[in-house]
Formats: sequence, structure tokens, C-alpha cells
Amino acid sequence: MHGVGRHDDPVPSHRAVLDAVRAAAPERAEEAMRNLLAKARRDLDTIRED
Repeated sequence: MHGVGRHDDPVPSHRAVLDAVRAAAPERAEEAMRNLLAKARRDLDTIRED
């Protein structure tokens, strides 16, 4: 979902996590994962509002 209507493609969020893990950058990976989870949380909140 990631922002249906706003056309927020979720792939770059997942890619950021993958790229950080591959680069062995744990701080960057954690930040990317937290951002991804925040987007998922917003999606769930949106679904629950409907």
C-alpha cells in the first residue's frame, strides 16, 4: 500500500534496507528499516480508519 493515492512505491524503501545490509552499514540499515516500518504502520492506520 505505502500511500495509495500518493503513488509511494514501497520498493525503494526495501532497497534501502538491502543496500545498507550489503554495505555492512548497521546504523544505516537500522534507520532504513525503521523508516520502512513507519510506512507500514501508517498503512495499517489508514486501513483501520476505513
